[in-house]
Amino acid sequence: MLAGGKIELVLDKVFKDHEGKTSLLLKYYKWLYELPVVTASCEVSEKLFQYCLRKKFFVLLLVYDEDGKVFLNRNMSNSLSWGLPGGSIKKDESINQAINRIAKTIHKDMLIGNVEPVTLIENSYYYKGQVVKHYGIGFIARIRNAQSIDFKSLVGDFVAINDEEFSYIKRLASKKVVELFKNRYMDLDLKTDSCFQDEEININELQKKRYQIHNKYVKKYILTDKRKKKQEFNKIMENLIGYPNSICDVSCGEDKFIFKYAREHGIKVIVGNDISWSQVEFLDFDFDEVIFTNHNAAALPFKENVFDVVYCSNTLHHMPNKKVLINLLKSMFRVSKKIIIVEIEDPKITGGFAEFLNKYWYIGYLKDVGGAYLSENQFKVIINEVFKNVANIKFSSFENIMGKYLIAEIEKVKGEEEND
Repeated sequence: MLAGGKIELVLDKVFKDHEGKTSLLLKYYKWLYELPVVTASCEVSEKLFQYCLRKKFFVLLLVYDEDGKVFLNRNMSNSLSWGLPGGSIKKDESINQAINRIAKTIHKDMLIGNVEPVTLIENSYYYKGQVVKHYGIGFIARIRNAQSIDFKSLVGDFVAINDEEFSYIKRLASKKVVELFKNRYMDLDLKTDSCFQDEEININELQKKRYQIHNKYVKKYILTDKRKKKQEFNKIMENLIGYPNSICDVSCGEDKFIFKYAREHGIKVIVGNDISWSQVEFLDFDFDEVIFTNHNAAALPFKENVFDVVYCSNTLHHMPNKKVLINLLKSMFRVSKKIIIVEIEDPKITGGFAEFLNKYWYIGYLKDVGGAYLSENQFKVIINEVFKNVANIKFSSFENIMGKYLIAEIEKVKGEEEND
């Protein structure tokens, strides 16, 4: 639960707006990320001041492509210059919805991913001794469908940022976002594999109807909670998680377990991360107290040790190569004090119904992406090698109708948190 935010979230529900949560997110973004603050102030006319009173929050959006080029609008003032798209957050929309809306002002068919905040913005407007403040967030996001966009039709262009082009960005906040993006892009490019990620997101979105059938019928009549021994499994996870002040599910998908557990036990800060916007928006509707993010888990942008617990379920086998898999593990370790990893054993080793289910249902029908399954021994070797000398590690397992689940509890040794 966002500490101190219960009344804001209740009022949001009553009046069908998002101002309360937007305000709280600004507060918690400061806690979760290392975000610099860009400030600006100016005198305005009476009518402009009245206009400013009607607005409070806004978004500045930098969209980049696979080559690290940045979309910039062509701006006309005294001279032609570059600028980033942006706009106010409406009272009845979430920050996520505002970001997507602004992306579609660039092109109506634009799809984005890897959305993350990089700076906070505070603008002060003065009129005859009165002042109104506007609060903004500068986000970066990667375009997912550049190949289907006609760039010639855009009012602007994707630009390789060099010293010359940078000098033609006039707004201070836009300059700062671009500056921060350049360093962040290098980190993302080094640690992640976006093409594989796009494939998984696209298939998830294309197979929505099949997943609806899966949720409505298969889970209800075949893969029931009883057959999956849900209560027993949840009890094991609850004992491992304990009662932290902050927790992050780095690949939440549609799984509500962590969020229900956090709600029941009053965990103060709850973050649900997923690579798919559709998953984020689906869950955001049911869990307005959760902070939902859209980061690549192999290069999480959160502060070091910001979470007491990071939870990672059935994610390792979706990694495209050994570089991204190891970076995922290191990324989770950097931002947390303890990691809990749950990973299904290679169904070919388990055999029986688990192998049949994976081959013909998850891969054959649902078109599930990711086949880097591990044996129990391989799982232990990787975990032990990556976290050697820096963590205390405990292994366990759990079996149900789905197969055998491999579990690792990885807790930083004392002193490692300070060293990080």
